[in-house]
Parts: sequence; C-alpha cells; structure tokens
Amino acid sequence: MKVVTIGGGPAGLYLAILLKKANPDHQVTVLERNGPVDAFGWGVVTDSFAQWDDIDILFLGTTVTSGGHGFSGIARKKLLNILQERATSLGVELQFHCEIRDDAELGALGLADADLIVAADGINSLIRKKYARHFRPDLDVRSARFTRLGTTRLCDAFTFIFVENEHGVFQSHAYRFDEGHSAFIVECDEQSWRNAGSDMLEVHCAHGYLLSSFITPVSNQRTDEYAGSLENRLRLPVEVFAAMRNVWPEERPMSVRISATDWMEEGIQGDHAVAVARAFAAVGVDIIHVSTGQTSPDAKPVYGRMFQTPYSDRIRNEAGIPTIAVGNITEADQVNGIIAAERGPVRARSSAPARPELDASRGRRAGLHRPALARSVPDRQKAARTQSPAPG
Repeated sequence: MKVVTIGGGPAGLYLAILLKKANPDHQVTVLERNGPVDAFGWGVVTDSFAQWDDIDILFLGTTVTSGGHGFSGIARKKLLNILQERATSLGVELQFHCEIRDDAELGALGLADADLIVAADGINSLIRKKYARHFRPDLDVRSARFTRLGTTRLCDAFTFIFVENEHGVFQSHAYRFDEGHSAFIVECDEQSWRNAGSDMLEVHCAHGYLLSSFITPVSNQRTDEYAGSLENRLRLPVEVFAAMRNVWPEERPMSVRISATDWMEEGIQGDHAVAVARAFAAVGVDIIHVSTGQTSPDAKPVYGRMFQTPYSDRIRNEAGIPTIAVGNITEADQVNGIIAAERGPVRARSSAPARPELDASRGRRAGLHRPALARSVPDRQKAARTQSPAPG
C-alpha cells in the first residue's frame, strides 16, 4: 500500500512507524513543512518513561500532593528526533520543508496515486477542512486564553497552581521535560484575561523570529502568495497584527518591533523599513519599536553609540509614526538627547538603558526625564484601522 502522511508531528511519525512495522512492503512517505530540528512547543508529557510520580496542587497557600501517577517529560524536539530516526531506520521516506495546503498538490511530488492519505497536519488541518462534509469533525471551541512558556525552574512534580486576585482566576500547570527546563502553561477565562491585560502589547516581528522570517527576503524563500514582493511578505505579519488589534482594548496601545535593516545588501534596508511601518500603521499600530538585524548569520552590522537611532528617526519622520529607539543607548545624556529631539503630539519614543545604574531612581538623579507613554491612540491611526495595508 502507498501511504502519504501530511504532517510530520509525533502523531504522523508514529503512525508511519506502525505502518512500516505492520508491513515492511508499505511505501510510506511523510511530508513535513518544517525542518527536522524545528519544534513548536516546549515539552510533552508521557506515561512511558517514569521520572516522577506526584501531582502537586497549589491553592490558597496550601500544597496538596497526589502520588503514584508515573509521569515523565521529554522535550518535543527530542521526541521528534527519536521518531524521525526510528521511521528512517524502518524505510519511511521523510520530506522536510514540504508544505501541502491541498492534497491536489501531491501530483507534483509524484504521489497522486497514493492509496491512503493521512491528514496529520494539526488542529487547523487544511485537508480536514477541505473534506469536512465527509469527516464531519466535532470541534468544541471554548473561550479560555492560555500561553505556553518555558522556565529553568525545575518542577519535581506535575504542578498545578491556582491564583485568584482582583483581576480574576488564573491557573498554570508546569512539568519538567529535560535536565534543565520545565514547560509552564498559564491559562485563564476570557474575563480574567481582559481584566488583567497589560497597559501595552507588542508583536515581535524582528530578529529572525517567525513573523520576521516572513518579512525579510533573506529568510523568506517561499514560492507562494506570502513571498516575493514586500507587500506579499508582509501579508501574514499584518494579518496576525490586525487579528490581535481587533481583540485588544481600543484604549490601549499596541506596538510592533521590526528589524529596520538586515545589515545585508540583499535584505531589508531603511526605505523598506518605512514601508513596513506604514503597512502596520494602516491596520492600527500605535508605535514602531525599531531594532535591526539578527536575521542572518551572514549580516555585517555596524555597531556604535546609539547605532539604531537613525532608523527610528527615519521611520518617525517619513512615516509619521511614533517610535521606540533602542541599541547601545547607555548614558542619561543620550536618552535626554533622543527625547529632546522628539517632535509631534505623542512623545512615545524612549530607550531601554543598557547599564543597570540607569534604573529609575538613579536615572532621575542623572537628569533622565522619560515621558510616560501616551495611553490614547491618535485619531489618525484609529481611523486607519479599517483600511488595508499598502506597503510601498
């Protein structure tokens, strides 16, 4: 039998292994859109490698321990590598960096004659969505909010922590997954999430992280509608920001951090950065946090005093958008100089001092005056939130 599994996560790989073990004559191919060492998520809890027995529940200052469970944790990346090696040893063909958005694309890979296609492409499976009327999936979507974090604090048990305060009720569960790290997942209901919101929210589109990798042509080597022109490369980052802006309280500002240059001739340059800023402004950004580089190991950055501030100046002056300047800003006089040069009604640009002696109290003694971030959103940008981005 010829089997194609779309999605090389733990489930897809494990099925491929079982199929080959059941019949070595099966031709099994796994198509994975990421690389072999990529992983999204911190760790996985299993019951097959017993490393701890206890569950600790922390509530109202009391810890209740329940024993005898037999859990273990493993880093998701390590688990994937183990399954990849096992599948390969059995003769499974693994193809990485191969994104399949529709099973009709299998023909281009010589796989159109598959006897069985397995949709293992995650909770948002495009294959399952295409054939939903046949599969009839029953998805129960709830309103709880959560974030998955990591910590170097090692948990000796599967730990559940419940906290109630003036904002609402929050719960975390944490577990160790290797010798130096624990996963730490925080969850709350939607009302608590809204009550406990921060004064400001930033979307990180710089330094080679996921959204940054779409914006810069240095890393975006895709061949679909999310590649090519700057407008195409901005599609996903702008869509993500717009979705977040829609649910973030209107009266609270949002910023986007960008790499204003890749420090490479073929990468993002200053004029591109202005266009990037304008694209985010069109969907409601209030502040552009201007950084540079860290998008390629081949970059040739030019360091110096306040070396990133000129990029902030250009965006503020040419795009008319408030900015935050960072990068080797180490003296109170430098900070005051940046702030004194600010023009416009919203004095939002500030710096994060690189030296610990420039904390708040010492900064005041040194003559550092840092204006509070404007809480209101400029009318110009409020109106722009209903418009489509138009990067140059």
